Amino acid sequence: MSIFPEILDVADRFNLLAQQKAAPRGEIRVHCPFCAEIVGIADRGFHLYLNPVKNTYHCFRCQEKGGVAKFIGLLEGKGEQEVIDEYKAKHEAARRKKRKKKTWEDHPAMKLSAHQWKLMGFLGKIDGKMFHTSPNYARAVLQWAWREWQLFTSEKSKEAFHVLLLGKYLANEKAAEDFVRKTERDTGIESLWERAVKMHQLPKDLWAEWAKRADVIVRELVEAIRNEEKAADLEGTIQRELQKMKERTA
Repeated sequence: MSIFPEILDVADRFNLLAQQKAAPRGEIRVHCPFCAEIVGIADRGFHLYLNPVKNTYHCFRCQEKGGVAKFIGLLEGKGEQEVIDEYKAKHEAARRKKRKKKTWEDHPAMKLSAHQWKLMGFLGKIDGKMFHTSPNYARAVLQWAWREWQLFTSEKSKEAFHVLLLGKYLANEKAAEDFVRKTERDTGIESLWERAVKMHQLPKDLWAEWAKRADVIVRELVEAIRNEEKAADLEGTIQRELQKMKERTA
């Protein structure tokens, strides 16, 4: 794979006007930007041929020709070797960045706050000392914590969907959203409400199985509530049910 860009992309970057019809051998003809200086008259006849296969150019008017590195150099006012050195340096920097060894600090579990670790049941967040004293154990703890966090966020997402359904069926979606927004603030999990809304907007046959089960459960719950409560006290009912849900998930 070449470290240099495609010559057609370079021509496009410098806004070189191309002829709509392709030349023989799949080459592209453009107005030559070098003719004005070499010949003394600007090119208006698409004399510069760009070969995308060989990544080369050749003007049949001023006879300027070469590879893409020279092409870039002429357009940017640099020498060909300078361009080659620049692209080699960029390529090497990208290669080193790709090969950079990840450290324990890069693990996603380390991005979680101490509060989030405690929400999962841990006494606290591990620190760098453990990686010096017991590196294998520390890595195992990180993997464990990350699995627990994924399960935790999944449960909170399902809880948010339950609350959304409860709010919709009891005609108090605002109270439901307020409850979920508070959960977002308390846990640091973003967009719980938006994810619940997105799921609800899908056709029901595309809902996840747990969402379909949640719908059945919430409908039964709402029916029981409506049989026991007066419509005038519906808002209070929502608040009590949301509080019950909060206690169950605390």
